[in-house]
Amino acid sequence: MTKTAGLDDCLFVDGYDLSGDIGAIQSLVKTFAEQIVTGLDKSAEERILLLENSEIGFANYYDPVSPGLHAILSDLPDADALVSYFRGVLLGAVTASLLGKQLNYGLSRGSDGSLVGASISVKSSGYPLEYGYSLTPGKYHSVIAEDLPGLDGTLCGYASDPASDDPTTFVLHMFTMTGAAGDDVTVRIEHSDDDGGLDAYTTLIDFTNVDIAAVPTAERITKTVTQAKKWLRVTTLTVSNYPTTVDFAVAAIRGIAL
Repeated sequence: MTKTAGLDDCLFVDGYDLSGDIGAIQSLVKTFAEQIVTGLDKSAEERILLLENSEIGFANYYDPVSPGLHAILSDLPDADALVSYFRGVLLGAVTASLLGKQLNYGLSRGSDGSLVGASISVKSSGYPLEYGYSLTPGKYHSVIAEDLPGLDGTLCGYASDPASDDPTTFVLHMFTMTGAAGDDVTVRIEHSDDDGGLDAYTTLIDFTNVDIAAVPTAERITKTVTQAKKWLRVTTLTVSNYPTTVDFAVAAIRGIAL
């Protein structure tokens, strides 16, 4: 049995890389509400599952320098936040993503002079915690429109022939761009049966085109009409002009219920 530690992990929130301000991931939790429906003729309780609930919780350090964690999360924004945990920085690493509400923010000053953050909790809003795998080796640094290496989904535990109605969800965090006004990037997901051998890669779905003025940003999209093939890869392209540099991360979640 292969076991791993949690070294080189990452945590992204709405296109911000907060990995350096996070000391621990305290919870990656999926739970169901339940209803007790025990009949008179039963000797133990019967249950049916109700709505699913999920949470990502993490402990933080105080970083007052913008765009550090304090500046980003201390105002408790009421909009949904897209949070992604990457278990390592290799292509195909396990990921956990959640679209949810940030419920708290706080700091604690110890008697020894330490200043640390309270555990921050983000709970699901419309979608559960979604486990998947990375289509980029952690946070990817790009300097040219390019095709990234493909990844065989069966190596990440997914069926080689998923059901035709299995949706595929993708998560993008776009962290930074450098360049000139008007530079832009589109991140595209392509798929193939055999890594482009006999079956050439074709477009599966595009994320929204991102202008240099719009970063940081994050997006969650789902493809339901076309079944994703065995191999997936990320491709970057531009509408007007590719930026000097762009940093982003992509995760895929295959075969989840909408």
